Amino acid sequence: QYAPDRGTFRGYIKILLRSFVNDQSKAQQALKRGGGVRLVSIEDLGAESWIGGESVDPDQAFERGWAASVTKRAVDRVRDRFRASGREIQFRSYEEYDLAPAQERRTYGAVAHRLGIKENDVRNYLHTVRQEVLAEIRLELADTVTGAGELEAEWKALFRPEDR
Repeated sequence: QYAPDRGTFRGYIKILLRSFVNDQSKAQQALKRGGGVRLVSIEDLGAESWIGGESVDPDQAFERGWAASVTKRAVDRVRDRFRASGREIQFRSYEEYDLAPAQERRTYGAVAHRLGIKENDVRNYLHTVRQEVLAEIRLELADTVTGAGELEAEWKALFRPEDR
């Protein structure tokens, strides 16, 4: 059971994941279950790690998944708030620029032209939405910790994993 006084919720989930992966690994290696045979799930068929024959580090996979989940929930809440308040064009600027895949990212001028606004508006809107998303991420993390110190540690783990 999760005990907040013993660590962060993310740390607790990470330990559970590590334990599960270790148990699964042991089970797969047991001779009576066909040990020595590498099992590949259907979901892994398109994964880079499988194609390259590399194993996926469960800790790194968890960290990436955690960050994506926290960020997605924060972005979704900000999107809903901006739509509800009639500021959809501001959020659309953010979607067109920050949420676009890197190979499809446009310039500020191109985003402005596409949305029918001024380039300077794009800059301002991006700044506003980014601040809102960061604030939502912080709130999301605050729900998983018991104090300011843990919140800062989670913030660093999310945005500066090299500092861990």
